[in-house]
Parts: sequence; C-alpha cells; structure tokens
Amino acid sequence: MGDTKKNIDDILRFLLQNNIDEVSEIKIRQLYGLNKQLSRDQQIISIIETFNFKSKRVSLRLEELKDLQVPYFFIESFEGDYVLVEIKELIKAYNDKSIFENKFKLNPNGISCIFFEKNRSKKSKSLLNIITDYIIPYRKFFYQVLYGIIVITLLQFISPFLMQLFIDKGIIVENLSLIKIVIFGLLAVQIGKFLAEFVRSWLYLHIGIRINISMISDFITNVMKLPIHYFNTSTIGEILQRVEDNKRIENFLTKSIINFIFNIITILIFLIILGYFNQKIFIVFIVGNILFIAWILLFWRIRKKMDTNIFKFNSRNQNLLIQLLQSVQEIKLYGIEKEKRWDWEDNQIELYKNKQKMMIVEQLQDGVSLLINESKNYLIFYLCAISIIDGTMSFGIMIAIQYIIGQTNMPIRGITNFIMEYQMALISFKRINDINLDVETKSKSAIINNLENPINIDFQNVTFQYQDYSKSFSLKNINLKFPPGKTTAIIGRSGSGKTTVLKLILKFYNPYKGDIHINGINIRTIDIESWRDRCGALLQDSIIFNDTILNNITMGKEYDFDKLMRIAKMSEILEFVESKNEGFNTTLSYGGKGLSQGQIQRLLIARLMYKNPDVVLLDEITSSLDPKTEKSIMDNLKFFFKDKTVIIISHKISTVMHADHFIVMNEGKVLEYGNHDYLMEKNGYYASLHPKE
Repeated sequence: MGDTKKNIDDILRFLLQNNIDEVSEIKIRQLYGLNKQLSRDQQIISIIETFNFKSKRVSLRLEELKDLQVPYFFIESFEGDYVLVEIKELIKAYNDKSIFENKFKLNPNGISCIFFEKNRSKKSKSLLNIITDYIIPYRKFFYQVLYGIIVITLLQFISPFLMQLFIDKGIIVENLSLIKIVIFGLLAVQIGKFLAEFVRSWLYLHIGIRINISMISDFITNVMKLPIHYFNTSTIGEILQRVEDNKRIENFLTKSIINFIFNIITILIFLIILGYFNQKIFIVFIVGNILFIAWILLFWRIRKKMDTNIFKFNSRNQNLLIQLLQSVQEIKLYGIEKEKRWDWEDNQIELYKNKQKMMIVEQLQDGVSLLINESKNYLIFYLCAISIIDGTMSFGIMIAIQYIIGQTNMPIRGITNFIMEYQMALISFKRINDINLDVETKSKSAIINNLENPINIDFQNVTFQYQDYSKSFSLKNINLKFPPGKTTAIIGRSGSGKTTVLKLILKFYNPYKGDIHINGINIRTIDIESWRDRCGALLQDSIIFNDTILNNITMGKEYDFDKLMRIAKMSEILEFVESKNEGFNTTLSYGGKGLSQGQIQRLLIARLMYKNPDVVLLDEITSSLDPKTEKSIMDNLKFFFKDKTVIIISHKISTVMHADHFIVMNEGKVLEYGNHDYLMEKNGYYASLHPKE
C-alpha cells in the first residue's frame, strides 16, 4: 500500500488546480486536516465541495461509463490508494491506471464510485447562463436532435414543389405515371418525417430526464444551503412550488428551445419558397405574422401578475394538504375536520378564480390571434385567386402556397408559444434565483482547523431579535462565558432567550449587535459546515427521519458496530432495538410516528452520542423520560461530557445539578451567573427554585 495521504493530495491538487482559478497546495493541505473524524472519502468530498463541486456516490459498471456526463469520478483500490478518472471523449486515469482497470475487472457487477462535477448553482445567474450550463453537457444529444431537424426541414423543402408538380404536370396534363411517382414521393417524405420525429421524441425524453434530475438536484443543494431564517418565513408549499418552477424551466430548456429552432428553420425555408413563388404574398405573410406575434406580447404583464397569484394559491394548497395529513390526530381530537376542509375548499375557490382569469386572458389571446392569422390566410387565398384569373400564377403554385400556409401555421403558433413559455420560465427563474441569492455564505478564510479542544465560547454584548415575526428583542446586550471543557446549565422561564443562545452558537442566526467568539475567534469568520461538524445539538424540534434506526443514529455514515452497541446501551435504547424483528435495520416513520416521546428522545440522545462532538448543546433532553431512565442516562452522559464544552437548557434543577456553572435568564437578560454554592448563597432566583422541587 502506498502513502494514502500523499495519494489523496495528488488527486486534490490535480482536480482543484485544473478547475479553480486560484487554489494553493497549502490551502489543500489545510483543508485536508479540517476534521480528522471523517473517513478518507468523506474528507475528499468535504474538500471538493468547499470549492463549489457537487458529489454523488453510485454503483457503476465499466460499460456504463460512456453514458456519463459528469467530468470526474474517483474510486478506491483494494490497497487503499485512490484513482481519479477524467471522462471526456476518452477515459483517462490519473495516478495508476492499472488500479482503475483491475478494479472493474474484479467487480463485473459494478463498483462504488464517487462522482464530481462543477456545481451550476451560483448567485446572480441569468436565464441565459442557466440555458448554457444545462444544455452544454448534453450537446451531443442536442446535435443529434438538430440533425433530425435538418432532415425534417429538407423533406419539407421538397413537399411544395412535389405539390406543384402533382397539379401542373400530373393532373392538368393527365400524366398518370408522374402522379404515381409524386404520390410515392410524398409518402416517402411523410415516412421520413415520421422517423425523424420518432427519434427526436426519444432524444427529448433522454435529455429531459437528465436535465430535470440535474436541475432538481442543484435546487435541493441550494435549499440545503439556505439559512434557517428562510424556512421561518417561507412555507413548505412555496418551496415545493419552486420544484414545479424547475420543471417549467426544464421543459423550456429541452422542448421549447429545440422546437423554436425547428420552427424558425421551417419558417425561413418556407419564406424562401414563398418569396420565390410570389413576392406580394410574401409581404402579406410577413406583416400578418408580425401582427400575430405583437398581439401575443401585449399580454406579458397581465400573465406575469396572474402567474404570481396562481403560484401563491398553489403554495397555500400544498401547505393545507400537508397540514391536513400531518395533523390528523389533532384535527380529530378537537373535531375540526369540517373547518380544515373548508379552509382547503376556500383556497380552491380562490385558485379556481385566478385560473379562470388566466383562461380568459388566454382565450382573448388565442381568439384575436386566430382572427389575425385567418384574415392573413384568406387575404393570401384571395391574392392567389386574382393571380390565377390574371394568368400570373398556375393552379399548382396556388396549391403549393396553400400547403406552405398550412405547414407554417403550427411553427408560427410554436414561436408565440415559445415567447410565452420564455416569459413563464423567466418568472420561474426569478423565483428560484431568490433562493440562490439567499444561500448561507461560507468564509473562504475559514480557520476552524486552528481551533483546539476544549472549546471556549464567549458572548460579548450580544443583542438579537427574530426579525421575521417578533418586535421585541430575544436577547438584550448579554455577556456570557461558557468555559472550555465544562458543563454550563441555562435555566429560566419559557421565552427568556435560552434556546436563542444555542441557535446563535450553531450559526443558525447572526447577532443583531455584539459578537460571539470561539477560542478568541469571531464566529462570523468561521466556516459554517466545519463549525457545525464540531457541534452536536439536541433541540426541542430535533427530528426522526423516515429511515432505519441505524441510519437515524449514525446519520447514514460508515459506522463502528462496537461503538454503536456501546452508545445504544448508554442511551437506554438497546432494549427497544432488540424488541424489533429487524433490530437496527427497522425502518421508522418520519417524525417518529408510532414511537413514544421517551423512545424518540433516547434515539436522539444516541444520535448525539454517536457523533461525539466537541461542543454539546442540549435543550430539555430528558423532559419525556421517566425518573429512573432519566437518572441512568444522565449518569452515562457525565462520562460522555468529559473534556467537552457542554451547554444544557433545563427547567428542572435536578436534571442539571452536576453542571459546573449556572446561568439564570429572564426576558432576554442574564439575572445570575455562577456555580451552585455561589448562587445558593446569593439566595436569588436560582435558590428559589430548589424548595419548589
């Protein structure tokens, strides 16, 4: 086995220095030491994603490589060395190609690989940037579609002349042989068009699915980067509706743009033929279609406003349905089934009214545009009739012109549809871009690797307000010290600001005024992901995922079975796990439905213990446990807390009697601070709690 650390450095250096404008080898080595708790492949993923790459682990066979659109992936050999592979026109392996080849030969059913590609979700992008970003990786398929368009266009170019030949040289002169030839020619043209359309439809599907997955994946990546306050002001329905916005843009990228190109080429070809046949009719055709398109464009602002309203009511509809399904127990308990159904019905009525308004606008658009188009067609028909009477046009040419008019009606309608779809895609893009502009920023000068254990946390004149829904300050110019390697308990009435302190430490929010320092370093300059990786929190709204017990504890990462069993015993969850037929592989419902609150709390404690963070933040961790279980878990936690900086929120003094320091808070201010003996001698609020318990 080679030097794995050097091997990883080589991969990172090649990948980053060939894709990032400025990245030093020193920076790469600093990032490698970011967190020694991560496995090797997790370290590579963490470092690469710091530089705006996106990663995905999949199982792959060698013959499937040709279908890949991502530029890079890496694999691990049996000896522990890593191989970086570049996929372009040819497959190139860096470091040792023999490892790459042998790995696939020994595993014909596929191997686990991690893929990297540059993340396309950046701030301040235009719709044009989005179009190029998502189309370029699939340009090979787009070229194939364009070839199909060219074939169809050439076949369409032949059709008017065959029609003219059929009338003037076949029917009028009674040339039966020519009529048969032309009929077979027209049939061959239609068969060719059908085959080309068939291939084009499959390519649409092929491209569409891939672009849709890429777009939704990028969107979810950005949603995961949003700050917590975004989710406090946005509903689930609004976020889900933005997924629909992504689908609208995907449809625009795949079908609309290609159809637009096809329609433009078709119209240009037929315009050339039309100009060749009759210039006066050519001018009428141009003017009529300009009026047709101008009429459609008049409704842009109205459609924009209506689409925004429909988006709002669709979002609310999603929220109401989610609320109905997730709150069935409470709804039945309080007997408000009818009221909740009425809320949904009222929203449906408003949604219907707005869709009705949109339909009226579309009908007005379509009705007048149809009138303009048909008036143009009848005027051309009239001019053709006059030309035939004057002897300046043959009957065959008139039929050919009518064929051209018929063949261009759909492309012209397609162009107007493209304009409307572009407008709608632009609206959707702006809504999605609102999310892109609000993602959590990561400090490029992050120095988290310089933080040493134990961690010291210091609040200096911190003031904070939840701007979204509160007019009062949750914290008012507070100064707090959380000593390194010690346990500090925060007690106080509900709404005193205790939980807010934890959320500021976790960088869910930034202080309105003042600063928070971690080992003397301002928390604002510390990388968000790296800092949270050092922290472990059990909050009141911590959640159980729809996953196995194992993954709910280990959070889907590689696990040590001995460590898992030890943690299960310490958190008093082992008996519950062993009572299940599938043990740790038992799948739980989202939110822990079907479990008691005590079981949920013990699972969350096990998750926290398994992570083994340097900073532990706990908010009412044993509120749902019986006294015996609570005492057992708290005794186990005392060993777990050793050499960690621990902050515990509790309403019960008995739960936190082991704490080294206590902070008493009320209405966003610190009332008392000190150890147990000092606060008892002070005989203040803290001391008053003891007799009551």
